[in-house]
Amino acid sequence: MPLFKRGPAADAEGYIEVLPAADVHEDEMTAVRVGGKKVILTRHGGHLYAVDSACPHGAADLSEGTLRRGKLCCHEHDYCCLLYTSPSP
Repeated sequence: MPLFKRGPAADAEGYIEVLPAADVHEDEMTAVRVGGKKVILTRHGGHLYAVDSACPHGAADLSEGTLRRGKLCCHEHDYCCLLYTSPSP
C-alpha cells in the first residue's frame, strides 16, 4: 500500500498533461494544480503558456487577477508581468 498519492507521470519530454490543449482558450486563464503547485494555463497570440500563479511581486494568487494584452495583472497590487517573461512552474 503506497503511503503517498503520486501525481501524474511526466512524458518523455518532461511534460505532464493536466487537460487537453484544446480546452485552453485564447486570452482566458485556466488554473490547474500540478505536483502541488498552482499553475495558470493560457493562450496568447496562438502560443500556449504555463505560468506559476504566485505573483513575483508579493506572492498573491495571479489567477484571481486579470489577463490584459498578454500581461498577467495582480488583483492585490495591480503589478503586471508579461506572459513570455513570467516565471514558469
